Amino acid sequence: MEGSVSIFLVLGYAATSFASAAIHNLFLSYYVHLFMVKYGLSDAWFYFGEAIFMAWNSINDPLIAYLMDGNSDQKPQESKKLNSQSVEQCKPTSCPSVSPPSSISDGRHVKIRHIHAIRYGGFLWVFSLLFLFSSYAMPSDGGSPRTKNDQDNSLPDEGFWSAEQLWCGLHFTFCLCLYDTFLSYVMLAHGALLADFTADSAVRAKCNMMASFGGVFGSLSVMFSHFYWDLSNLQPFRNYSLCVGLLALAGFQITAATFQPYIAPAVHIAPPTKGSTKVESKGQLFVFIKQLLSMRNFWSFVGVNIIQVFNCHFNSNFLTIFLDEILPSSSPSSLTSSSSDIGNESSIWSLLTSPTSIKMTVMSLGSVLPHFGVILCVYFLRRYGLFLLIRWLVSFKVILSLACAVITWILLGAAEGTESISYGMVLFIAIYLLVARVSNEIICRHGNLVLADIVDEDNHLHNRIESKSSMIYGVNAFFTKPGQSLAPMAGWLLLSSTDIVNSTNDVTLDEVGSNNDRISFSRAKSILLAVTLVPLACGVLQHLLWRMYTLHGQYLSIVKNTAGEAWKEV
Repeated sequence: MEGSVSIFLVLGYAATSFASAAIHNLFLSYYVHLFMVKYGLSDAWFYFGEAIFMAWNSINDPLIAYLMDGNSDQKPQESKKLNSQSVEQCKPTSCPSVSPPSSISDGRHVKIRHIHAIRYGGFLWVFSLLFLFSSYAMPSDGGSPRTKNDQDNSLPDEGFWSAEQLWCGLHFTFCLCLYDTFLSYVMLAHGALLADFTADSAVRAKCNMMASFGGVFGSLSVMFSHFYWDLSNLQPFRNYSLCVGLLALAGFQITAATFQPYIAPAVHIAPPTKGSTKVESKGQLFVFIKQLLSMRNFWSFVGVNIIQVFNCHFNSNFLTIFLDEILPSSSPSSLTSSSSDIGNESSIWSLLTSPTSIKMTVMSLGSVLPHFGVILCVYFLRRYGLFLLIRWLVSFKVILSLACAVITWILLGAAEGTESISYGMVLFIAIYLLVARVSNEIICRHGNLVLADIVDEDNHLHNRIESKSSMIYGVNAFFTKPGQSLAPMAGWLLLSSTDIVNSTNDVTLDEVGSNNDRISFSRAKSILLAVTLVPLACGVLQHLLWRMYTLHGQYLSIVKNTAGEAWKEV
C-alpha cells in the first residue's frame, strides 16, 4: 500500500528532529550573548572566530560526507557485475548463518554508518553544547557582565592580545567549529536516512511532517530557558542545559534503536587486485563528483537553496532589529494612547498591544508556525507533488513582497510630509515580517525531500549498487552553507547604507523615550526597502532557477520505480 510505513519508524525519525531542535535553538539563542556580554569577547576576536567558522562550515560537510560514503565507491561499470556475483554470495540461501535484516516499505535498508553517526555523533553534539557553556573554560566566569561602556572604553589592540582575550577568543573559535562539526555529522546522517530507507514520496512526506512535530516540541527548550538565563549566575542555566542535553541524547538513541533492525546487509566484495591502489579510490571520488555536477536538477536545486538559505538567515538575523525599530519598547502604551481615557479596562488591552508583547508574539510565532506550516503542506504535497508545492511557495513569496511594497508605498505616499507614521502601518509591517519569515522557513524545511529525490535520480542515472546520499547532502552543503555567513554581512551593508542603523547611532535611551516613540517617515521607507526588495529579488531568481528542475511528473515516477526495483534486487 502506497505510503504505508510503521508508525514507530516515523516517530523514530522524528526523535532526532526533536533532539536537534532542542539543543540547536539553545545554541543560537545564547552563544553570542554569552561570549560578547558575559565573557567580554572583543569585536576583533568575534569577527575572527566567525570568519574561521564560515570557512570550516563550508568544507566540513563534504569532508564528513566523504568519510561516510567515500570508502564505498564502486565503479559504475562494475555495478552490474557486483549485482550478479557479490550480492549473490550474500543471499540467505548461500549464507545460512546470516539472517536477512528486515526491510522497510519498498524493500530498502539503511546504512550502519548513518546509524552510528546518529548514536555516537549525537552524544558528541550534546557534549559540544555543554562544553560551550561550561564554567571551567573561562577565567572571567565569576565576574559581572560587561557593560556597553566597558566595551567602548577597551583598547582593540590590547584587548586582542591580552591573555584573557586570547583564551576567550580561542575558546570561542574552537567551540564554534567543534559544535558545527558534530551538528554536520549528525544532520548529514539524518538527512541521508530519509533518502536511504524509502523512495516513496508519501512516506517521506509523512516523516517530514512528524519531524516538524518533533521540531515544535524541541523548540520549547528556548521558551523555558528564559526562566534560568541569568548572566550574574549561569549555574541554573547550565543545569537546565544539561537536562535538555540528556533529553536530546535520548532522542538520538531512539532514532538509532528504531532503525537498527533495518541496517543493510554486508556486501562481500572480492579483495583488490595487486595493482589496486588508493589512487583508484580517489579517482572514483572525482568520477562521482563529476557525475553529480553534471546533473541539471542538482544545480537547479543548489541555486534555489543557496538563495533560500541567504533569505532565511537574513530574516533570522535582522528580524529583531526591524522589530526594535518599528516598535520602540520605551513606550509600552504608545499603541493605545488614543484610548487611554477609557478607564481601567484599557490596561489589559494596553499590555497585550504593547511593543514588548507584540515583539515577543512575532518572535515566538516565527519559531513555531513554520513547523505547523510544514504539517499543513502535507496535503498539497501528496496531491500535487513537491515541484508544484515549492513553485507555489516561491510564487507566494514574490506576490507577498510585491503586494506589501505596493500597499505600504501607497500608504506612505499618503502620509508624506508627516514626521511619523501611524501604528496601523507599523503593525502591518510587523505582520508582513511574520508571514514572510514563516513562508521562507517552510520552503527551507522541504529541502531534504528535494535532495532525497536527487539521490534517487543519481542512483537511476549511474546504476549505483549503494546510494551516495551523504555525499550528495555534503556537496549541496558545500555550496549553500556560505549563504549563512553572506546574509549577515550583506544585510549589515544594506542597513548601514540606509537610515535604519545610522539614525540611532547617537541617540540615548532618554531621547528614544521622548522623541522616538513612533518610527520616522524616512526610517519607515528604509525598512520597507530592506524587508520587501530582498525577498522579492530572491523569489524572482528562485522562480527562474526552479523552472529548470525536471525531476517531477512522469520522469520522477520512472526514477522512483527504477530505484525501488534496484533495492528489491539487492
